[in-house]
Order: sequence, then C-alpha cells, then structure tokens
Amino acid sequence: MLEIKPNKTIILDGETIESYNIDMEEFFIGCLDVEVKIDNQLTLIDFIDAISPLKSFVNQYYVEEYETIKALVSGGIFSSFQSYILLNKKLENANGFLYINTTCEIIDCKEETKQCVKNVKDIKFKFNEKIQDSDNLLKQTMKNKFTLLNIIGVVFIDLAYILRNEPILI
Repeated sequence: MLEIKPNKTIILDGETIESYNIDMEEFFIGCLDVEVKIDNQLTLIDFIDAISPLKSFVNQYYVEEYETIKALVSGGIFSSFQSYILLNKKLENANGFLYINTTCEIIDCKEETKQCVKNVKDIKFKFNEKIQDSDNLLKQTMKNKFTLLNIIGVVFIDLAYILRNEPILI
C-alpha cells in the first residue's frame, strides 16, 4: 500500500521513500496501480505537490496540464464554504457492459466548522468505502480500493472540470 502524507511524505509498505535516493517519476509510474491511503490531513495542494514528479505524465495523458491545475488550486477561492472532496466508484451498465468509474464531488458545508474551507488548496479528501450501484447489479456490497491512477485521474479530469465550472475566485 502506498501512503501519501503532508510534506511530500511517501510511504510504501511501511517504508518511508527517500526522494533523493531514487528517481521519483519512475517510482510513481511503477505505483500507478497500487492501492493508496491518503492521510486525513493531506490537502489538495499537498497531493498535487507530492505527485509533482509525474508532471510530464500528467501533461501527456490528461487534458489539463499539471501547472494549470496547480495554479487554479493554489489561488482559487470557493464562493461558499466547502467541506471535502468525496471520491466514489460507481458501477454503471452501458450497452450491456459493466463499468466501474471513479468520480468525485465537492461537498458543501452544512454549517461553518473548522473542517470547512474557502481556499481550494486547503480542501481535503474523503473516500466512499462502498461501490455505488444505482441499478442494483451487485448481489452484495463491495468495498472500494483507490489506486494512484484513480486519484490522479479524478484530480486532473473530474475535479478540474468541476473547478472550471464552479464559481471560484482567482
């Protein structure tokens, strides 16, 4: 399991990875399909900074460039207080095929608390533990596992789209 913590702290299977000893881009590429645990205190900007060695990967495979999203996240201010980014996996039936898609949504604050943020960079992640099955295709509840590639895809596709279409001050 890959753990990502604040201050670019990366832990793989209990061992802290020292970035000066290895090529971090190669390391992260090798970990794209590894299950990830995100620290409770990790903010969106902490995550983007932690995966900075993947800048060329992001620029090559995603519509939004790394630096564009980083600038949007660093300087953006939500129009209202937000609570967290919720990552989900949804089971969908399309044309006779089953797909499990990773999505996200930004959850509004019901009331202002310490967990509510106005700055986009300060928002934190939460993960839905169960696969959402709106068509009741599953006979039993299945648990989610999020890989590094799932999370990067959500940040640089879904979240980028949400941030571009939400009323955000820059």
